[in-house]
Amino acid sequence: MGWDHLRDVIVTIVNKAVRLKGKYIQEPLGSVDYVAIFPKSNEERTQYLDLMGALSAKVVYTDHDGPLYHLPKAIQTDYGSIDFIKICNVDSIYNPKRDQIGYVDYQTSGYNLLKDKYGKNPAFSFLYGKGWEILCLANPDEDVSVYIPNIPLSKDLGF
Repeated sequence: MGWDHLRDVIVTIVNKAVRLKGKYIQEPLGSVDYVAIFPKSNEERTQYLDLMGALSAKVVYTDHDGPLYHLPKAIQTDYGSIDFIKICNVDSIYNPKRDQIGYVDYQTSGYNLLKDKYGKNPAFSFLYGKGWEILCLANPDEDVSVYIPNIPLSKDLGF
């Protein structure tokens, strides 16, 4: 596994998330805050973690679901530069059926408007934590999800 594989996975997740977002949300969102990858096995997760080390990516945050890395060189997509990547645990609570490849966490200044407009739509759900909440968009026919937090993680971390 190398840089080209990582770039291809990130571009695929972003492209699929943008299409999913476009099916449900007409308002523009901000840039992608970070992309999360759901490895299919512990071996694949180890390969991603080893790759992050080989790339000299820095862990800037870790939670129950895995580390968030700041890449030394951004991955370019058709929808902007990706500077942050999260490598999730295989048993991620965000992928209980292990049927997804990842998710995109967006930045937006219109969180409350989106929450009010889409919060009751059955395609959307919420995650809550101390001082934060996330509007989540998922479709069982898709292998990615879209997360829209009230406070983008990179902003919360001071980036």
